[in-house]
Amino acid sequence: MTATVALLAVLLATAPAPDADLAARLRLAAVPGASFVLLPGEPLPPAGVHPPSCKEHSLTGWITGLFAGGPPSPVPEVSPVDRALCGVNWESMPGDLVAVRADDVPGARTLLANARGEPLLRTRNGEVLLSLRPEGPLLRWAYFNYVLHVAACEAAGRRPPAFGEWSGAPLIGAAGRWLILLVGVGLWAAGFFLYRWARRAGLSRPHAAAAFFAAAARKPEDRPEPGAPSGEKQKDRDGWHRAGFTRPLAGLLTILGSMIVCIGPYFALQSVLTTYVQPFPEADGLWRATYDAMYLAWLTFDMGTQTAFVKYFAEHRVSRPEDALADVQFYVWWQIFARLVEATVLCALCLGVLPVTRYALYAPFVVLYSACFLPSVSGLGKLMCQALQRSDYFNLLDMAEYKILVFVVPIPMVLLGRWWGAAHPAFGEAFGAAIGLGLGQLATNLIMLVLGLWVLRRMGLPLLPLFLAQFTRKTARRQLVFGAKVTIGQEPFRLTVFLEWIIIVRWLSDFPTWLGIRDLLKGRLYWLYFFAWGYYQGLVPAISEALGAGKRRLAQYYVARYFQFGFLFSAAIFSLLMAVGPAFIHRAMAPQWARADNYLLLASLSGLLLPPAWISDALQQGAGRPGTTAVVTLIEQALRLSLYVVLVPRMQFAGIYVAELLALSTKAVVAWTVNHRRILPLELPPWVTLGAPACAGAVNYALWHGLVLWLDPTHAVSVLLLFFVAGAGSFCVCLFACGLFGGLDATALSELDQAARMSSLVRPLTLFLALCARAGARLSPLSPPVLALAEDARIEAEALDATAKGAEAGE
Repeated sequence: MTATVALLAVLLATAPAPDADLAARLRLAAVPGASFVLLPGEPLPPAGVHPPSCKEHSLTGWITGLFAGGPPSPVPEVSPVDRALCGVNWESMPGDLVAVRADDVPGARTLLANARGEPLLRTRNGEVLLSLRPEGPLLRWAYFNYVLHVAACEAAGRRPPAFGEWSGAPLIGAAGRWLILLVGVGLWAAGFFLYRWARRAGLSRPHAAAAFFAAAARKPEDRPEPGAPSGEKQKDRDGWHRAGFTRPLAGLLTILGSMIVCIGPYFALQSVLTTYVQPFPEADGLWRATYDAMYLAWLTFDMGTQTAFVKYFAEHRVSRPEDALADVQFYVWWQIFARLVEATVLCALCLGVLPVTRYALYAPFVVLYSACFLPSVSGLGKLMCQALQRSDYFNLLDMAEYKILVFVVPIPMVLLGRWWGAAHPAFGEAFGAAIGLGLGQLATNLIMLVLGLWVLRRMGLPLLPLFLAQFTRKTARRQLVFGAKVTIGQEPFRLTVFLEWIIIVRWLSDFPTWLGIRDLLKGRLYWLYFFAWGYYQGLVPAISEALGAGKRRLAQYYVARYFQFGFLFSAAIFSLLMAVGPAFIHRAMAPQWARADNYLLLASLSGLLLPPAWISDALQQGAGRPGTTAVVTLIEQALRLSLYVVLVPRMQFAGIYVAELLALSTKAVVAWTVNHRRILPLELPPWVTLGAPACAGAVNYALWHGLVLWLDPTHAVSVLLLFFVAGAGSFCVCLFACGLFGGLDATALSELDQAARMSSLVRPLTLFLALCARAGARLSPLSPPVLALAEDARIEAEALDATAKGAEAGE
């Protein structure tokens, strides 16, 4: 951290002044025989750009004219300058440009004007006349240098190069192409060599599975801790090895306990990041948009093996341990070679195709994206914990990755990227920050690989058997057939994200900045909902285990409890964001992010719909019904995409959130209609599931919103302190209020007590959370309804435990 602070100080001390930055860009764009002239004048009100009209210059526009009626006219001749300007992605240009009131210049040609028709960029013999203030977002615009270069070519009578061919474009040069080629060849050679070794080593160790599960049965953390009461660790171990809702509930309490500790530092970190480390919304827009859009490629090459590995390991580990270990091994080697193929394909597209399209700007980021997943099994440790239903470790690893490391690790990379970009005007500081974000993601994946393997060793699991290659064609066929169905179910969502990116780039003005604002809302604030992602994913192995053993009442009980605590978590987060979020945006972040407040409510509302959506997905995957997921997701994403096309051009940024709300609501209705009729009948007591959590959220909002109005914090530090108190207190308040409003029956309270004792790292906090829930229930004047499923589920869970113990004893 000291090194990061020192790097930030160096960056701030060496950052070029705006005049020096502009001078460097003018030198880069210069052409012999042309000079740049900054015209003085009175500043005019800001206005957007009026981009050159390129429809009549394209063959597509000419063909479209054929169907509009009338005789076709020949394709007009296009000047080289017009063709070059039409290759610029004008929708990426900043929205508010400040022009100056300049006199008419005889003989000058206007290349660019604002929406009011006032000239911004003109040329005449040997001169480029700039009637605008080139500062701030305009200087950070990735096409700014190129537009100046095209204007200089026009003034000097030269033919301008295409954007992808210009040596000053922020794209990958010849040296970078050779480096990518050499690294790719080396990685392929290493992959084949290691696979050959793993295959031979696997043949020489036929009893690897028996040794692996024997080691898993004598985990070192099962030994009594020094000073612990006799039998305490054994009781906890039995809790993790017993079927029932206490296992996923222990994972949820671990999440809540961890959030109590880290939510204050989390938002303090967001304040520092957006103010000092990465203050450019457009940098977030460049990298995050690429990451989200290209996730379609990750999903395609994954072929559902991540979900298949968790499902089949949980299904086979008791009855067929050799198959369970083979499922892990196939996942490992499939991922290694699938990521190599993915990187090869994406790099070929980036180096050959993308630079000649309107999406050329994203070519370096797609290459970075492909590199990020070359540590292809970075999630192995986390997924093994999920498959073993060790929800405490799984949720802690998930939180470490997506709530801590993904923000902390990129900090030095971003600072170095800013420093490098400021020193290279072809890229610029914001572009360099976006590259730093990509490198930070790569570093995060490498750290997660090491951290996950360390956790497996701490659990007493040997690592070598996981990397052997003892799987057969049967293993591959089983995983790929199931995985293909999962992929088909998820592809519509990722395809929609990809097409959504295209729609936004096409119709949303100043889209890099707005995508950065969206990343703030979704990736920093709305992201609080995703803290519970591991909790919902824990339903996959639980449902698979229950339905695989024919315990349908136990599976129904899981679903009911997941709904109850999922809605309670969402109500706590929504009420917290509505109460304290606006103060955080306006007083703890840099001014350029302030527009996010206008869309906070729209962005947060969909979080209340996440429980039915995520529980449905987990139920269908655990039940082995990925085809159902495919159909439901296709309906949702088709509606979502159609709404994007209709709403984004009309409503601009708000249209994104309106489309998401309508599509997610439709998914919830369709999915649970299908689930209820074809997979598992739904039994949900309305008050326990919805009423009490909603009342708890209302109490939480009233408390913290009233505190914000009373204290009226005006300084960033005071806002962060308030967020720390409100964030940590929200879960205590909501659990207490849920019990007070009769939302926690005796079985739920008993499960909370047992789950609280099962958490390994934040046990004092989980015990306090359970105490808050019990205190509220004790003071409640209401009698909570008893879940009719509870007793049947307990009987089936005990039968499942007896079967598992018999299998372990060899009976």
